Amino acid sequence: MKMLKKAAAVLLAAAMSLVMLTACGGGSSSVAKTDEQKVEDAYMAVFEEVLGKECTNDVALKAQLKDIFAKNVADDNKANPTMGDFNIDEAKQTGSMYSIVVDDKGYAVGLTSDEVNQLNNPQFVKDVAGQYSALLKSDAVSIDMSKITKVAVAGIKKGDKTYTILGFTIEG
Repeated sequence: MKMLKKAAAVLLAAAMSLVMLTACGGGSSSVAKTDEQKVEDAYMAVFEEVLGKECTNDVALKAQLKDIFAKNVADDNKANPTMGDFNIDEAKQTGSMYSIVVDDKGYAVGLTSDEVNQLNNPQFVKDVAGQYSALLKSDAVSIDMSKITKVAVAGIKKGDKTYTILGFTIEG
């Protein structure tokens, strides 16, 4: 599942780009949405832009991501491992990948409510999706995006910060 490993690297790069740009731009906050929902909406918008189609945050995959986050992120927010695969079926060439949004030292990145509110800027989503698309088209990575059948984002609240784990399933 070499393709899944490459896809996970791309997913992590996109996730880190999204976090690095949270200080760029404002935007009004959504009414009646939790920080977790806002984070999930922002990352789903990036998935939709990159895949060129409407995406649904897959409920079952999202539940698995929350379990993975709980098992792989310590009380001090150190993530180990930061990404990986699960539900692999080599015969069917299917599997799922996850990536916890981390900093350069492997600690899960938590966003404050103010930072989360900056994620809803349409230009921000477009910029991050553009970076992600360019990475996918690079010679270093070759992923058939049409084989991604499910995507999910889980926002996880710990204390006063919201953490993120992303995942997708490739079939065929």
